[in-house]
Amino acid sequence: MKKLTLLLAMIAFLGTLPVCGRERTSTIWDIPTQMDSLQSLTWTENNRLFATQGDYAHKAFLCTEGAGAVNEGGKYPSIQGMKKDDAIVLTVPDVTLPAGSSVDFAITLRPNGYNTPKYFLFEYFDEGKWKSVEEDLLTASDDPGTRYSTYIKHFVKGNPGEHGAITILFTQSFTVSEGMEGKDLKMRLRVVGNINNGGKPLEGNNDQKVCLGYGSYLTCAVATYTDYPVKDTLSLLTIGNSFTYYRSSPYILKELARSQGHLLKVRNHTLGGQYLRDHTYLEIAQDYIRQGGYDYAFLQDQTVQHARWIRTRADSIIQHTQELANQILAKSPKARLVLENTWSYTKYPTAGDYTYTDLDTFDADLKAGAIEVAHSIGARLSPINEAFRQARKEGFSLYISDNHHANRNGMYLKSCVNYLLLFGVPLDENAADCFVDAPVAKRLREIAENVVLNSSRKKVCLECGCGL
Repeated sequence: MKKLTLLLAMIAFLGTLPVCGRERTSTIWDIPTQMDSLQSLTWTENNRLFATQGDYAHKAFLCTEGAGAVNEGGKYPSIQGMKKDDAIVLTVPDVTLPAGSSVDFAITLRPNGYNTPKYFLFEYFDEGKWKSVEEDLLTASDDPGTRYSTYIKHFVKGNPGEHGAITILFTQSFTVSEGMEGKDLKMRLRVVGNINNGGKPLEGNNDQKVCLGYGSYLTCAVATYTDYPVKDTLSLLTIGNSFTYYRSSPYILKELARSQGHLLKVRNHTLGGQYLRDHTYLEIAQDYIRQGGYDYAFLQDQTVQHARWIRTRADSIIQHTQELANQILAKSPKARLVLENTWSYTKYPTAGDYTYTDLDTFDADLKAGAIEVAHSIGARLSPINEAFRQARKEGFSLYISDNHHANRNGMYLKSCVNYLLLFGVPLDENAADCFVDAPVAKRLREIAENVVLNSSRKKVCLECGCGL
């Protein structure tokens, strides 16, 4: 009787404890090609840029802190005159999270000239103080003593392969030590260091703008995870162009993986229209490569290059891919290289003397060329092209109005293919939809699984190394 009484008392006591169920939130700032008048006014007059979609839409907001920062609106949100210790702050109000919950953050930034801060430190507010993620910090080679999380850089126009500025996608994951009950979840990028991105003193003439991403870029994102244990952690380097940065596909991949219990630490370098050869010397790409320690490197070449190899046999295509691969492997000898076989499109290009006039021929050349280039560097092939081909047959919308770049559906499909290539198992019912309509997201995941996991040719292709 005593044992029964004790058991009943324990059950009653446990029934009074809060149940920590698995919960995930996802919120984004998706600013179109031009802010509306209300967004612009709220940003410039009230120091608020509210989230546009997700669990905390119109509640979570970006703002600036510091004496030097002046918000500017118009076409896109920007900040002029940032000085040392000024910050871009993200606030999610009235949050309840138990201790040990995980948070993912992403933001895109670019300078509009040399006179902006270069280095930024990511921090989050926890246990009554601002903390940084020490294991992810880097040391500035040109500013001794400065530890930072990310940086931005302006380039002189006119040099081969260089644009006037690079838009950086920065992602960061962290875990809150202190539980929160109806409190503000806060994180920030704070200006650190003593130089601007042109190499001159930071406290001098740094009155130009730091611009937030908009249009094809994801402006900002935050996601929280309660009771989502981390099974493993992988470090990824992603290199490419607009076929990678549209809708910030590396963050979509990161969110997909985290919804399945995998933590991805991603460093991403992309420039519109860039060839892999350009990344063999571009400063930020080279800096990220030198950091080393990557488990995987995803390489996405200019969109016609692999078809051009089939039509022209231009040796430089393979030579430059090999050069970049060798640079990566020199610093990350255990990294697995993945070459992306990207999609065809009806804005038909020319390869050598040949102009494409149909998707089937374009698809076939892209695939054949990508397989040969992948073999040349010992890389696996990501069969994004085949997934797009199957999704098109089912009538899915995958492109924006230019019939060239992928829309959110297309970038989600690409990310599903890359996820399956990384982990080799289907996505379960907890898979993030990443703001794709749920029925569409489900079917796109199934198409990706059919291409990567269920193809009748899988065994043969894995033996030859192409990863199809």
